Amino acid sequence: ELNPDVRGAHRVARVSDLVSKEPQFIRQHSLVVAAQVDPQTLQQLGELCWAANLPLVVCRTYGLLGSVRLQIRSLDIVESKSENKLWDLRLREPFPELDRMTDALD
Repeated sequence: ELNPDVRGAHRVARVSDLVSKEPQFIRQHSLVVAAQVDPQTLQQLGELCWAANLPLVVCRTYGLLGSVRLQIRSLDIVESKSENKLWDLRLREPFPELDRMTDALD
């Protein structure tokens, strides 16, 4: 079940045939996901996606291991949080039980 704002499509075909004979099929999408594609075809697909400014996600599995690669012209990563933030853990107005407990300590 997809988010209503998402449209998806697929086609059962050899990737090498689509890249060489029907590149317009690939250009009509906003994202391309390729899994287990041979290196030569992947090179051609990558060049086609790069020229069309399409993000390409490449997935490959090796038994229990796998890899995911992303090819995109520009990817801006913004770190909105400071890495070295010091948290203030002091209590300005401690609750009465805490006051009694700390007063009982020597």
